[in-house]
This record gives sequence, C-alpha cells and structure tokens, in this order.
Amino acid sequence: MGPPNSDLVASTADNDTAVVPNEINGFKRLDIPSDGYSAGRSLFPGRVMAGYNAELDEYDADSWASHIVEKCRSFGGATTAVSYSAINSGHTGGRFWFGYAFSGGDTTVADFEKDDAVHGLRVYTSS
Repeated sequence: MGPPNSDLVASTADNDTAVVPNEINGFKRLDIPSDGYSAGRSLFPGRVMAGYNAELDEYDADSWASHIVEKCRSFGGATTAVSYSAINSGHTGGRFWFGYAFSGGDTTVADFEKDDAVHGLRVYTSS
C-alpha cells in the first residue's frame, strides 16, 4: 500500500497486484476486497438508478470502474458507482462486467455481502 494520502491503493485481491486508483473524478474508492463481495439489500435493488453490462474482454476491472463512475456522474443524485464481473445468469454462460449507479446517502462496507461469484469489485462513492 502506498504512503498516507497516496492517490493510489493496492488491490486487495490475491491474484490482482495492480494498483487501483483511490479516486476517479471526485468519487473516492471504498476500501473493500475486490473479490467475494456484492451490493447487499440496503443498496440493491432499491437504490439502483441505472445498470450496465459489457463483454469481459472489452474492459479490465479499472477501466470498467472508470466507465461506471462516468455513467454515475451523469445522473443527478447518484452517489455510488459499483462495478464487478460475474456470471450472467440470464445468458448461456460466461463472465461479464456489471456496473450500477446508486442513489442515496453514504455507502459503506456494511452495505455489501459475501458473494464468491463476484470478481474485480470496485466501489466509488461521492459522499
């Protein structure tokens, strides 16, 4: 992990040694493991403003997160951008990128639940 006040943080995933941006266009990264967690009931579905998906080979975890933060910023009242990869249950198989813009107040680690199917989780919040 970088020095205090660093603009970057090390990813917490065992297999992901990339340095992850600590802030994207005014949205600060929530310190949560990048694998094994997803948005819980306090966020999903009640606070969803918009949802997005993409083929896995079109992005990596950080470029997808940046894309979702930009989408989130386009909505008035959106406070949290969540992005990750998972298997699409409505598709014939394979892993895809998913991203959501959420409204509402502060988002914390307590808003997430264990989900072993999720990889590459990035959470950025404006609050």
